[in-house]
Amino acid sequence: MRDPNPIQPEDGEKYWLTRIDYNRLLEEYDTKEMFRNRIITKNYTLLYPFAGNGQAINSGYI
Repeated sequence: MRDPNPIQPEDGEKYWLTRIDYNRLLEEYDTKEMFRNRIITKNYTLLYPFAGNGQAINSGYI
């Protein structure tokens, strides 16, 4: 996922990934290259598990 309305300009280059087998985890990647090479910048543990594939990032929120 990418944020179409990032709060900080540099956040426009970031990618986020959720995994179906870890439904409380959000992975952040600083660049497309880091995403391709699976170099995670930061992990977030979500308060509530998600279900399905309709997640989105907008203005820094999932």
